[in-house]
Amino acid sequence: MIAHLRVGEPPEVLEDDDFELTIPVALPTLENIRAFAFGLHSRSQVYSGSLEGWPVSYTPATSDAPIDSALTFTPALFFIGVWPLWYVSYTWEFGDDEEPSLLIGDEFLVPNQLLIPA
Repeated sequence: MIAHLRVGEPPEVLEDDDFELTIPVALPTLENIRAFAFGLHSRSQVYSGSLEGWPVSYTPATSDAPIDSALTFTPALFFIGVWPLWYVSYTWEFGDDEEPSLLIGDEFLVPNQLLIPA
């Protein structure tokens, strides 16, 4: 999928408030991201690599409780993208066999190209 990212510019460089710089980028679909995330989760091994040119990380759950949290374990976490420009994450905070929480950071995508979960 081709989307457009808004890019902020330093005010001292561009003083025209009507100017908006956008850059076309290729983003994986949510279906491809979900399939990749769940594939990594099924193997439950640490991963650092990429999907369609975007950085990806996956960390399986551990029995260690996070500091200052009510959780009794550290949940598995999948992350793709570059914060804050664009990212998608899945967190298995209710357990490895439960549906993960989905977080999409798409504030910088041009509105008609926002990612909408299926």
